[in-house]
Amino acid sequence: VTDNVSSSFEAVATSCVNDETQAFIPDVAGGEWSSDCGACISNSGFFSPALAGIGGHTVTYTIAGACGTTTSLPTTVYSLPDASFTSAPTSGCIPLFIELTAPTSANAATCQWGLIDGSGGSQWVEDCGDSFMVIEAPGCYDVIHNVTDANGCTNSSLVQTAICGNEPPSSAFAYSPTHLSVYDPIITAWAIDSLESNQFQWTIDELDFGSSHRTQVNLTEIYSNPFNLCLHVSDDVGCATSTCKSIVMSEGISAYAPNAFTPDQDGTNDAWRIVCGGDVQSLELRIFDRWGRLVFETNEIEHWWVGD
Repeated sequence: VTDNVSSSFEAVATSCVNDETQAFIPDVAGGEWSSDCGACISNSGFFSPALAGIGGHTVTYTIAGACGTTTSLPTTVYSLPDASFTSAPTSGCIPLFIELTAPTSANAATCQWGLIDGSGGSQWVEDCGDSFMVIEAPGCYDVIHNVTDANGCTNSSLVQTAICGNEPPSSAFAYSPTHLSVYDPIITAWAIDSLESNQFQWTIDELDFGSSHRTQVNLTEIYSNPFNLCLHVSDDVGCATSTCKSIVMSEGISAYAPNAFTPDQDGTNDAWRIVCGGDVQSLELRIFDRWGRLVFETNEIEHWWVGD
C-alpha cells in the first residue's frame, strides 16, 4: 500500500485587485494548477489578482496518478476603494483656499490629500472626508488622493496641474515730498515694483484721487490731518492688493521778519529779531547795510539786534 501524494498547498486567502502576482506554494512540486478564473493561475503556481478579477475564486492543485490527490482552496480578490475627487477652484490668487471633495465611503480606513508643487515639494492632510488646503506660494500644483480601506486595499487618484496659484501684484508705493507742509501743497505718489499694465486706484480717506501708475494730489483738497493715502492694484487675472500709509501734514516752517524797529532806548521796539514758530529748530541770520557790509549775524533764535 502506497500513501497518497499530498496535493496540499499554501494560498493567499485574500488580495487586492491591484496586488502583484502571488506565489501559491505546494507541498509537492510537479502537480497541475487550475482554477475557475482561467489563466489567473499559471502552470508554475503564480496567482494574478488582476487576471482573476474581483470576487471569490477557487484554485485547485492536482497530483496525477493512482496515488495522486486533488486540493482546492478559496481565495478572494477585493476591489479598490474609490479615490476619485474634485477640487475647486482651479486657479486664483494666493493665499488660495482649496476645497477637496471625495465620495463618501463607509469602508475607508485612512485617507490622504496631497498638494505637490513643481519642484517636488508637497503638503499632506489626513482626512477621509471633504478637506481644505491652502496654497501659500505661487505656481501650479498636482493634487493626489490616497485611500486605504478596511481590507487593506489602497487606491490613488492624481490630477496633474490641477490648481494654479497666482501671486498678487505689488501695491507698494512712495511719495514726495516725504515731509508735507501746507506751504508745499502738491504731493506726488507712484507705484513701486508694479507693472504699468495693472489697474491702479489711489484713494485718500476712501475718496478717489487717481487711476494711473503715478498721481498728484493738491493738499488743499484734503480736509483731514493726518490722512490715509492708499493704493489699490489689480491685475488681468483678478488678483488685487492694497497698501495704505497714514500721512501727517505739518503746518510748515513759520518765521516773521518785522520791517522796522526804533533802537532809541525808549523802552519800545528797541531791538529786532526774527519771530519764529515752534517748528523752527535753527536759523542762520545775516544783516547787511546798503553798501553790502555785514552789520549783524547770529545762529541763535532768541538773539536780538539792537541796531549797532
